[in-house]
Amino acid sequence: MTDAAPDPDLRRASDADAFERATGHLVGLGGRLAALMIVAMTALVATNVLFRAIPGLRSFKFAEEYTGYFFVALAFLGLADTLRHGGHVRVTLLLHSLAPRVQAVLEIGLTLVALPVVAIIGWFGGKLFWHSLQTGEVAQTVMQTPLWIPRLAIPVGCALLILALISHIRRNWQASRHSTGQSS
Repeated sequence: MTDAAPDPDLRRASDADAFERATGHLVGLGGRLAALMIVAMTALVATNVLFRAIPGLRSFKFAEEYTGYFFVALAFLGLADTLRHGGHVRVTLLLHSLAPRVQAVLEIGLTLVALPVVAIIGWFGGKLFWHSLQTGEVAQTVMQTPLWIPRLAIPVGCALLILALISHIRRNWQASRHSTGQSS
């Protein structure tokens, strides 16, 4: 009695599902970290305003600096989750007037254009992070924050966005194949 070889289409579908699940978890984590940055930013600004309003208390000297760091982190860490939820600015008037297959092909093409742009930003962000880490560069502020910490959000956010873009291409590829009647 011989065992049948596993169906390659089933293996590919299983691998695709695993990739989608892993990407979804990582992108979701980035989104939750971005949300945490919003909460931290809001709490810091509100507390600083309160301290300025109460006589005898002094404002935090680091509030503006850290608010800026939180903002950069929320922007980069939230990009992938925003893409996953369809929250990026789009011209849907034109897109919705096209056939589903044409929509999917257009999405693939535009996403292929976005990939190298994000990769270049991530590459240079990674170089900036690495330089800061190696040299021990600190902010020229009262807190003297090691700059590798806030700069880490740039390559991490770009890596998450690249994963989300690849996932977006895969989903649209499947959509374009299904709309023509081909099997996945």
